[in-house]
Order: sequence, then structure tokens, then C-alpha cells
Amino acid sequence: VGAWWGGEEGEYLYRPRVWNGSVRYEVLEAPINDDAEEIIVIPPSDAVCPKQISTSYESDISSFGNMFDVRTKSKSLTITGMSLCTDRVNDLSYELYTKRKSFQDHGLSDSSAWRLIASGNVTGAGVGAGTPIPSEHFLDDQASLQLRTIPAHSTQGFYVTFSTNDMNYKKTSLDVGKTLVSNDDIAVLVGVGVGEYPQGYNFFDSRVWRGQIEYDIHEACPPTESPISPTESPIFSPSLKPSDTSSSMDSVNLACSNKSYLWTTTEGGTTSYGNMFEVFAPNREDQKAFIIKNFGLSLQSAGVDVRALVYTKLGTYEGFELDASAWTLICDTTVTSNLFGEFTQIPERDCEDIHMAGPERRSFYVTLDKSALLYTQGKSGDGVTTPFASDDFLEIFEGIGIGRYPLFGSDLNGLHQSRTWNGIIYYETGRPCDSEENEDSPPPVMPINPVTESNGVGHVSLNKKVVTRVNYMFSVEHDSNTIPLSDLLGDLNINLFKAIELLLSSDKPLQFYATNKSLDIVNVNSSENDDSDLFHACDSSDAAKACSSVKAMLTLTHRSSLSSDFVTYEILRIRNDVLSAIENDSYIIKYVGEQSVQSQTEIILDGVPPREMGADETGYFESTAKRFLNNAISVSPEGIGSLNILTVKIEQQDLKEDEDQGGNVEGAIQGRNRPHRDFSNLPSNELNRALQSSSSIGIIATITGQYQPPPDINFPVLVQDTIDAGGETFIGDLANPSSVSGDSSSYFENVREIKVLRPPSPPSLSPSLSPTVSLTVTPGLTSSPEKFFDLTMIIIVSLAIFLFFLASILCIYYRRRKK
Repeated sequence: VGAWWGGEEGEYLYRPRVWNGSVRYEVLEAPINDDAEEIIVIPPSDAVCPKQISTSYESDISSFGNMFDVRTKSKSLTITGMSLCTDRVNDLSYELYTKRKSFQDHGLSDSSAWRLIASGNVTGAGVGAGTPIPSEHFLDDQASLQLRTIPAHSTQGFYVTFSTNDMNYKKTSLDVGKTLVSNDDIAVLVGVGVGEYPQGYNFFDSRVWRGQIEYDIHEACPPTESPISPTESPIFSPSLKPSDTSSSMDSVNLACSNKSYLWTTTEGGTTSYGNMFEVFAPNREDQKAFIIKNFGLSLQSAGVDVRALVYTKLGTYEGFELDASAWTLICDTTVTSNLFGEFTQIPERDCEDIHMAGPERRSFYVTLDKSALLYTQGKSGDGVTTPFASDDFLEIFEGIGIGRYPLFGSDLNGLHQSRTWNGIIYYETGRPCDSEENEDSPPPVMPINPVTESNGVGHVSLNKKVVTRVNYMFSVEHDSNTIPLSDLLGDLNINLFKAIELLLSSDKPLQFYATNKSLDIVNVNSSENDDSDLFHACDSSDAAKACSSVKAMLTLTHRSSLSSDFVTYEILRIRNDVLSAIENDSYIIKYVGEQSVQSQTEIILDGVPPREMGADETGYFESTAKRFLNNAISVSPEGIGSLNILTVKIEQQDLKEDEDQGGNVEGAIQGRNRPHRDFSNLPSNELNRALQSSSSIGIIATITGQYQPPPDINFPVLVQDTIDAGGETFIGDLANPSSVSGDSSSYFENVREIKVLRPPSPPSLSPSLSPTVSLTVTPGLTSSPEKFFDLTMIIIVSLAIFLFFLASILCIYYRRRKK
């Protein structure tokens, strides 16, 4: 018996009143422990039915841990195991906690609310796979067993953490507490990310835990049924002609599909029409088959429509390169190319399925109707027998490059041996399906430079994420009595996180990266910096206040196709906006850390082929220029300052005819009275090649860096002086690469001279230019001093001629009046 609230707004209270309703309950064998507030559930010891519930392992963020709830349904159960999600393959230290009721019930604010049920070291299984917690790691005392047993219709919180920020999970638009994945026994709910270890106060809402939970239901398992009856037709029906399908595939019947991907590289090096290569499906003990669904290609330029065709045949391609009757067309469509370094996917709907089961060898011929397909010079020398990339199901071999379109019906000219196709193969296997629903994976975007991230080859996840960390340095004056250092650091963590999160949605460059490259701030960790550091020494202007030198480490995640150097520059660029956002009346804060620097520099290369650089040559020039500048620049005496070139990006190219052309063969070869190499003894074919490399090209490049003052520097002038002083070295680096670059360096092998055009100085310029100031170059290439002088002379001569004609007309006029 209770009370009843009445009236329009519940202003009247009536009692006693009896609630009309019903309560459902179950009787459990649950003796009450007088020393505890909770009911201890002792599971029956007779029949049990082992089960599991899984999420997918798709992730886009890594941090220290997760907190989430599970909710049981009509049956009690006991947790027996768990698998975690990490992209690491090294040893990791973990801890697993649980608590009755939701993690939001004191779990966020009170670490003592949690009870440890498992801990130890595990070896990460890497991307796309679960890292299981060994059963022997679970505590086996009675209290832990009781905590792992969850009554029916109950909510229980879990907190799982690594000691390092290697726990992978995913952001979601669902609210905390909403159901993520569910079955007949249990539901896993949306939780939060944990940004510290051990548990602190840094949490991230609406984060999806990734992993698997094993559990026992306390009853006998129901009779099992085959997922597909013997008379049911296969889910995947072969789409090839019977003559083109391996006999081992006659009984292919995959009960459930799981998407996988194997890619080679995006290194590039040469652009042409196509590739032929072989793949091999090794023999597997489980005899599992798989289905190749479609392909992704690495193309030269973005936004170009090309016709893409894929042919296949059983066995090797050798001896069948020109035999059209031996090949079957499986893909034929038009695609629009993505950015360089990102695969352009041929839609699955435009390709026929290819069923494979080991052991089986198959050849593919991928071609375009334009010379835009990127491939790489082979490294093994024996592409047919040595796999370039492989995983458990598939091996991809080096093949040949195709230098014309169409290929069939011609001679063998245009076939280039030992070439590696740049692309990705999408396939499906019969592995167990993920339980999570309605989470379709977007097409993958591969790293711009996969060699540095995954050794250039591999079986990678769809949304590979990388972490970039950027340090901010502050000098903070504060009253240590009212704002102790620990409070100051916590306040900075919160305010910095909010400021950068806001700028990710309001600053245009950052907003672009957040939308298209999934750039996100995941953690801020502020700590006291060593005052002995000359750059960051802190001196208070008020003797009554303390001065603390603070280093804030910002952790950001983004897709691997976005370079960490670009992220570093952009985060340093917004430092003043961040500082304005976190300033308040409680303390005086000043930024004293590294700064962003930028310059637009116009460079002239003499002695290049009569064409603009392609995508692979542009990338080669940018990486070589960055390496040269970092090796050559000396900003200040050691220990006073530091400069690091982050990015070099070509914004514009302007091809010019060499001024020494026009019949002057000797001048074209020797180059502006500055010989770089001796051509006098060249054979005729090499001499002709040298003569073809007698054009010049103007380049406008945006160069960015990070710099720690003091002293202040004029960055644009510093870049210009460095290239002027080290031109011969720069030419040598371009013409003689220190690493394999395919055919990219051949564009620069006859470069005779590198010049930097200097824009006119402003009329008033302070002696000490702030590192953030850049000298802006107007659109188009800046005129040289010689051209400026020529223009002045033309104006003067034109004016003199005009005055002469005017005087003549006046003289004639007056003579006629006089007559």
C-alpha cells in the first residue's frame, strides 16, 4: 500500500492507495549472506550449456579500456571467458573487473566499487581477431565465482583495461545504455571509453566495446540442428562456366560468410595499362573454401573516369598472355579514381564470384583503357614462385606489366617482366559470422605509405587507425594554495580536450580531416615539465604565485591514409586558438612550446622531360625534398632551438621550354654555362635521351615544419637559402635515390640546375619574423628579377616611342598653322 499523486501537475497526494499491477519473479537457490548487502547466487552444478556472444572487431579508436554493461534475460548465467580487441601482437598487461548493477552506478567515480576477477599478460592477436583471456587467469575463489554468476533479468557492469592505450573500440551514435548486440540470453550495451590507467576521471561517452563473452547457461543444451539442411541449395551459387570452375568446388557450401582482404602495396613507381599475376590458395586442413568477390586498384590521379576490366583463368598465365580464348572476363565497369595512395574499388555488383579451394592456382589480368594503373618494379626476381603478399587463405605473386590496351592478338612487345600489381583482393570465407547487426563496413582506405606501417603487404583491417601524439608546452602562474598543481593539471586536461574537440568541428582544415579521415581527439595527459629545460623554464611575474611548467600530451587517432606529419602541423597551427579557449581568471597561462612554420616556395628544375610530373614522381620529389631539407637545415647552435620539416606538398606545376633550346644543342646539354655531367662521350641513344631532358619546370611547393624557439626564424628565407646552398646535393639525391623507387627517379636523372625564385620583400619587415608568418606567393609562378627588368625596359621604350610620335604630330600641326 502506498500513495497516489493526482492533479494536472501532480500537486495532490492521496494515501493510502493500492497500486494496480503485477510483479513477475523467479525463485533462486540463493541464501542470503548477512555480511553483504547483495544476494549471492550459487549456480546449479548439474547441467550447463556453454554459449557465447560476440561483437565485430571493427574499431576506429584505441585507448586504455572500456566500461560497459550486460543485461541478462530470462535465465541466470556464469561468465567463463572473454576475448579483447587490440591491433597489437606483443605482450600486454590487462585487468578485468566487474560489479553488480550498472557501471554508471558509482563505477565512474569510485574505483573501489569494482571487484577484480581476472588479470595477467596476454599476447595480442592483432587486427580483426580476438585476444582471449586464458581460463586460468580467472580467479577461482568462491566470491569471484559468485560475482561472475549473473541472475536473470539483471544488469552487471564490466571494466576491462590494458596498462597501455592499446584497447581498440569504436565510436557510435547510440546513447550509453542502448543495446549493441543481443541474443536469447544476454545483451551487451553501449558503454564508455576509459582514457587513463589506472582508472581516473577521463571517460568518453558512446563507445562500443569490441570482443567476445563466453558464458554457461545452467540447463542442458537443446538439441542442435544443422544450419543448412542437406537438400538446401548453397548460399553462394557459382557464376562461372563449369569449364572454368575448379572441380574441388563442386560441393562448396558456406553456411556463413566473413569478409577478408589481402593487398599488396601502394608504393607505385610506374604507370601503365595493366598487370597479369597469379594467386594461389594453399591446402588447408579444414578444407575451407572461399570466394573472391571484387578488386581494388591503385590509380595515378584522382577524379578520372576509366574503364576497368578483370579477366581470369585457371593455372598459370605464362604462354597464354595473347590467347583471348583462354581468359574469362569477370569484371567490366567504369570507375572514378580515388586519391593517390587510396584504392579505387571495383564494385562487387560488377564482378562475378570466383570460388577457390586449396590447393589451386589461378591467374588474373587487370587492365584499364587508359595508362593510369600503378605497379611496382619486382623485388624477388622470380615472381611466379615467390609470393609477394599472403595470408591463411590466399597468396599473391609478382607478375608482369602490360604496356598497351587492348593486349590480346598482338605480339609480346609491351610486356614487362617482374612487376608487382598495386591492389587489393576482397574475398569471403566460411568463418563464423559476427553476431553484431547493422554495422556495414565501409570500403578500406589504405595507407599513403604502407611500407612504413605494415611492411608494405598484409592482411589489414577495413578501418586501420593510427595514433599521433603532439605536445603542447605551457607556463602557468597560479596560486598553489587555491589551485594546487594536481587540480591545475586536471583542469587543463578537461579544457584542452573540449577546446580541440570544438576546433575539430569548426576549423575548416581540421573539419575536413575529421569528416574524411576520421581525425579525433581521444586523450589529453598533462604533467609537470622539468624546469631545468632551457626552452620551457618558468618564471613567475608575481612572487606570491607559483609558476609551473606543464607539458600536455595530446593523443589523436585518424585513418592511416592521413600522415601523422600533417596532423602534427595542423594541431600546432591552432595552438593560439586553443590557448584563447582555455584562458580563465584562475591562472595566467602562456604557450611556450613548439610552433608551426610554413612557406610557399617556387623552385625551378632545369633538365627534365617535356612533361609534368606524374603522381608517383610528385610523391618521390616531395619525400626526397623533405629528407634533403631535414638533413641540410641548421637553425641554431645545438641546445638552443630545433626545426623539423614535416611536409612538402607540390601545389602547382608549370612546364617551360628551356631557354637554351632552339638549335643550340651544346647549350641544351651543358645547361646555362653550369655543367652538371659530361655528355661528350655518350652513345647516340643516351645523347638523344639527354636532349629530350632539356625542358624546365616550375614548382610551387608548400613546406611545413615544427620549430622550438628561441631564436625566432624567417622560415621562407631559411628554406630558400638551404636549397640555394645545397643545390648540387639536392640534384644528387633526386638523381641517385638511396632506396628502391621504381621508375620515379628517372624523371630527374638529367636535372642540371635547381633554382629558388625569391618574391620581392615587403616594404617594411621586422628584423625578427615570427615563425608562423609565411611569404605568400600569388597564384601562378612568380616573375624572376631578369623578367622584371625586361618588363621595365619594354615600358620605357614604349613610352619613348609614344612621346616621339606625339612630338612629331604636334610639330606637323604647328607647321601647317604657320603656313
